[in-house]
Parts: sequence; C-alpha cells; structure tokens
Amino acid sequence: SFSLTNGVATSHGGMGLWWYTNRTFTNFIVRGEWRMEQPDSDSGVFVRFPQPRDDPWNAVRQGHEMEIGDDPAGKEPAWRTGALYPFSPPTRVPTRPVGEGNRFELIAVGHTYIVRINGETVNVWTDPQRRTLSGYVGLQNYQEGKGTQHRNLRIRDLP
Repeated sequence: SFSLTNGVATSHGGMGLWWYTNRTFTNFIVRGEWRMEQPDSDSGVFVRFPQPRDDPWNAVRQGHEMEIGDDPAGKEPAWRTGALYPFSPPTRVPTRPVGEGNRFELIAVGHTYIVRINGETVNVWTDPQRRTLSGYVGLQNYQEGKGTQHRNLRIRDLP
C-alpha cells in the first residue's frame, strides 16, 4: 500500500501497485520526484498496463516499467534506475545519494520511451515487440524494507 502525507506518497508492505484509475493514457509525459529510504529501496513507474484487478504483476507482464532502484551487487544493468525493466538498461545513473530527492521524466510516444533522471537523458528505447500503446499509469510498491517516497507526480497528454 501507499500512505499519503503532506503530498508525499510512501510505500508500505509487499508487492503492490498504486495507479490512476480514472483513465488510460496513450502518448504522454509523466514527471515526478522520488527519494529512496535505504540503499536497496526498489520502486518503479508503470505505464501502459491493462486493468490490474487484484494482481499487481499484470503491470509487470503487460505494461512497461521505468525502474527506480539499483541492483546492490551491480550485476544486472536492467535493474538500475532509469532502465525500462527488463528490456533496456540506462546509459548511466545520475542519482543523488540515498535519502536525497531525485527527479524523473518518462516520455512515451508510439512505441518509443525516453527516460530522463535529474535532467539527463539516460535511456531511449523503442519496443521491438510493440507490446502496448495505451493503458494505466501507476507506482510500484515492491517489498517491505525497500521503501520509496514519491511526490509532485504529474502527467500530460502528448499528440
């Protein structure tokens, strides 16, 4: 689950998903800020996934995720912040130290995704499978002890 206090959404508990239920999005730009609570924090921004019902894994299996969090062992590049998990790793990860705020921007137009972290473009990827063009947008809650906070989330339709 997520709690919302003073405009900050904080994740709690096991795998979950908090999504905007009022409508789906096709071409858009979503922006926000996050803060990792510890070195192994894990979260993500899911886009273009179908109605998940009671299964947050639907967003993983049928949508796309901009990863937030870093593989502590450093072995899996597609598990690093700015990746389009598990398909495309970022070129670099310009995040601030744990406990400090970071900004993201995710642009989705057609089958192309552009990720910016703290103002720097770190990933440009076109989905060769052409997996999905429209769906919901939401935040991932991973597992207890890996909390992440989000704030200033906003989305704008693009032509």
